[in-house]
Amino acid sequence: MAERFVIVYFLGAKNADILPLSSIHGDCAVGETRRVTWHDKAYSAKIVFVGPKKVCERKVKDVSVNCELPPPVFDIEDRREVETPRISADRAHNEKRSMEIMERLRLLELSVPTKASIREVRDAQERTDKEVAKIVPLLGLVLRRLPEGAAKKGV
Repeated sequence: MAERFVIVYFLGAKNADILPLSSIHGDCAVGETRRVTWHDKAYSAKIVFVGPKKVCERKVKDVSVNCELPPPVFDIEDRREVETPRISADRAHNEKRSMEIMERLRLLELSVPTKASIREVRDAQERTDKEVAKIVPLLGLVLRRLPEGAAKKGV
C-alpha cells in the first residue's frame, strides 16, 4: 500500500504544504485542526486533504485562504492511486462515538413527549377547566353580595 500524505494549511503562516500522514498528532480527519510536525517543530494546522502523494501534489496549489479545496468538477484518478475511504480502525474511538450517539438519543427520547404524557396533560387541563367553570359563577355571586363600592375599595 502506498504511503498516504496530507495537505495541511498552516494557520499562522497562512500557507499549505504536503506532509506524510505520520507527521499528524492524533486522529487524521479532514477539516480538523491538529498539531503537525514540520521540519522537527510542532505547528497548528488544518487538515485539508488526505490521499496519495501524486494527488496531494496536484491539489496543494488549489488550497484557498479559507483552508479549502474547490469542489471537484470530475477528478479522474488512476485507480491504483485512489484509496477507498475507510472507517477509523481505532475501536476505542468508535465505541466512544457510539456511546455519545446513544446518550444523545436517550436525551432526545426523554425530551419528546409520549402519547400517554400528552393525554395526561390534556386530562389535567380539562379538569382544571371544569374547576374554573365552577368557580367563575361563585365569584360572580360573591361579588353581587358585596355591599356597593366594597369591591372597588379592596375590602
